[in-house]
Parts: sequence; C-alpha cells; structure tokens
Amino acid sequence: MRTVLLLIVGAVTGYLTSAWTTANPISHQAGVSQSSAAVRGRGGLGVPDIPPVPNPPLYPDTALVNRPMHYRAADLRRIHEIRKAKALRGVPPTWAPGEPRIEGQLFRTHQFGVSSSGYGLTFRQRHRQPRPSQANGVMSHYDDGDQHEGVTDFVIVVGGSGRFVVDGEIENREYGRNPRPSGPGTPPRNTGNTRVLLPGEFHGQPIRNGHSYDTKAGDWLIVPPGVPHWWLPTPDEGMTYLILKVNIGLYPPALID
Repeated sequence: MRTVLLLIVGAVTGYLTSAWTTANPISHQAGVSQSSAAVRGRGGLGVPDIPPVPNPPLYPDTALVNRPMHYRAADLRRIHEIRKAKALRGVPPTWAPGEPRIEGQLFRTHQFGVSSSGYGLTFRQRHRQPRPSQANGVMSHYDDGDQHEGVTDFVIVVGGSGRFVVDGEIENREYGRNPRPSGPGTPPRNTGNTRVLLPGEFHGQPIRNGHSYDTKAGDWLIVPPGVPHWWLPTPDEGMTYLILKVNIGLYPPALID
C-alpha cells in the first residue's frame, strides 16, 4: 500500500511540475529572465530595433509605368473589333498609330496589359487553315496552350467568345522560349534553338482530359500556377482578353511568358 501511495504522489507531483513549465516556458530559457523575454516577445511591450526616421523610403518598383490607370470599356471593345477585322483580312496583328491601345504595367510581383501586338490586349483566333503552332510546330487551327509553374493568370474577356480549356495534360509539351522578337519580321516562337529557354514556362497542344468552359465578353477566368490552359475561340469572331499575371516568386518576371 505504501508503494502505491508513493507512486500516486509522484505522478501528481510530476503532472503539476509539467503543467507549470508549459505555462511558463520562457522562464527556463538560458540567460533570459522572464521580464526581459516578455518585453522582447510578441506579447510584450516591444522595443524597436530600428529607431523611427522621418519620411522613410518606400522602395518603389522600377517600372516603365507606375501609376493608377483607367481603361474605358468602349476602348476595350473597339480593340477587339479592330483585331477581329484584321484577322479576317489577314492583316498583320500589330498596333497602328491612331488605334486605341492599353498601356500595360510590369512590376516585380505582377504584370497586366502586356501584349506583343502592342494593343495591350491578347487576341486569339481560330485560323481558317491549319498552320504550325508557335512552340512545337504542330499543325493546328489554334495557338498553343500554356502552363506556368510560377504564375497565376487572371483573365478578363473583353470581346468575342469561345471555349477555355483547363486542367488535364498538354500533349507535345515543350519548354517556353523568349517570345520577345529580336528584330523586324522575327516570329515570336517556333524558331528552333535561336531563343532563350524559359524554365517553368511550357507550351503545346492539344490538352487531354481537361475541363472546358464556354466564355464570352465579361467573363473572368482564374488559372492557378501549374494548371494547363488553352483557348479555342469561336470561328471568325475570335476572343480578346486582358490578362493579369501574378508572379508567386519561383522565377523572375523576365522569364514569364
């Protein structure tokens, strides 16, 4: 019986000691008193490590454009109509003086309104005759799909309609290449080994086992990082959209396509 009582007393004493230690962990830190730890801890009064200074710097983005912007819906619709008309006539899809355009912005965390055509909006079409796709040369009526390992795409459709395919797997997938032309008449892609590879960016088609959404002007589409996506525009109508790319930091903005 005496042994049993000793065991019970020992267990109760150990429990009370453990509970007190858990409730007061900072009192046992080597070289730190309970009062000083409370001041420096999250729950304490806090002591500033850096003294306050007047007008501290804001470290702004070194962007070409860095100001609030207003884009008129009428201009967005007009850009779609211009791009559609040029596509139907087979005119090169580049901006011309006097036509409306969007002045895009590029930051270290995101970019939007950035388009190689100069309009600031991206236009997709169903080509009347199959042609080599941009990345891998697959004969197709459509441009290649994309997959971005480090980027979220937020798409706002401003004109036209079509199907938007997401998820699944990209067949004939290849690494992306720098789409920025190096001279007049240089095609943006499908140029063999003459362009810098963009690790984390992929292109190709078709997408297998994906989900398809019918889209029209006014729709929003959000594509998380790593999700394949592909545009299948309505014939002779096309699809125009404004895109916001959010960089999650896996690679620098210069490698985003």
